[in-house]
Amino acid sequence: MKTSKQFIYILFVLFGISFGQVEAACDLPENSISILNDGSIIYNSEYDIFGFQFGVQGASILSASGGDAEAVGFTVSTNSSVVLGFSLVGTVVESGCGVLVGLNLDQVPEGLFNIVISDTTNTMHHQR
Repeated sequence: MKTSKQFIYILFVLFGISFGQVEAACDLPENSISILNDGSIIYNSEYDIFGFQFGVQGASILSASGGDAEAVGFTVSTNSSVVLGFSLVGTVVESGCGVLVGLNLDQVPEGLFNIVISDTTNTMHHQR
């Protein structure tokens, strides 16, 4: 689906531009995500999000909770550097802007890497 691929491409390209510069999700450029110093993963998307995976650079993940992922019933799992979120019953994080998930980190993060987003057609999109 061309639109989904464009969304994912824009998401990854704009991430680097928006990191550390934006404090509110709705102030992000459309179709982008960012990590705040407090570990909040914020997003602004015109598309529904079915699942996600990404690594956190420069900090160890202690736990993940809250945000729109938890509100819609996503299962969110972590290890010290990777976050994985998905639904076992087919719910989605609806388009819009907000906090995707909150991370408890051991220090201020540098950014995100190896971002993988699944759209509602189960198409996987990768970015390293």
